Amino acid sequence: MGGIDRGAGGASSGAAPVDLPPFEGKPVSLAALEHEFERHLRFFERFRPVGPETRILDLGCGSGWFPVLCRRGGLSCRGIEVRPHMVEYGRDLGRRLGVEGDIVLGDVQTMDLGDNAYDIVLATSVFEHLERWRRVLRGAYRALRPGGLLYFYSTNKFAPRSAECPALPFYGWLPDRWRYRLRVRREGEGILQWGGIDYNQFTHFELRAFLKSLGYARVLDDIDRLDPDHLGVPRLWKRAALRFLKRFAWLKDAALLFAVGTRFICIK
Repeated sequence: MGGIDRGAGGASSGAAPVDLPPFEGKPVSLAALEHEFERHLRFFERFRPVGPETRILDLGCGSGWFPVLCRRGGLSCRGIEVRPHMVEYGRDLGRRLGVEGDIVLGDVQTMDLGDNAYDIVLATSVFEHLERWRRVLRGAYRALRPGGLLYFYSTNKFAPRSAECPALPFYGWLPDRWRYRLRVRREGEGILQWGGIDYNQFTHFELRAFLKSLGYARVLDDIDRLDPDHLGVPRLWKRAALRFLKRFAWLKDAALLFAVGTRFICIK
């Protein structure tokens, strides 16, 4: 990792606990944030090196925890968030951890993300809320340097339960208008103003086709990225099943049909 000081001053180092502000009424644990941060970095490092010279862009960074922990660990990460109260939360989080996170207020649907400016673009649980999602994905592709990595995670239309409305089974299967009316009735008109509504419930085959059309050298879903010879539990039947799925695109899509979400790693 090029000498990155991961988790400096965190709970695991024996320092005094840091009092973090609750997020949307829920307590925030520094240990949990650090665990998730490490998990992200390990995942990225499977596809490209990550070090102090790596430039990262976090689209729709929400509470700003990832840009803040990047700055705390010696990494360069800019977060973009459209909701002012989230930007302020992220900045407050940084102050409590002794750093100034690079978090800017803006709408990724209208911003110019730059050209060949970043090595990694991170987009977690944001594209379901973007009406102009194709435009933003085109901008993310232009913003990546050659060999750069896009990490994409969003909704899956056919998931039995959706994080957008976990109380209602098969929520993503509903027509768009029904979903909009349901969310407004449950959560009020404000959801249309701050971008909380899910305009998109994606499918793997829809996203894969569009991402490939952008020109990425590699577009990997959760099955593509697995290596049959390097599974965590290398049982013979698991290896055989994975090799079989990789041979037939239609069978792979069937296996991913009811996944919790849509996840892609794209290499430019």
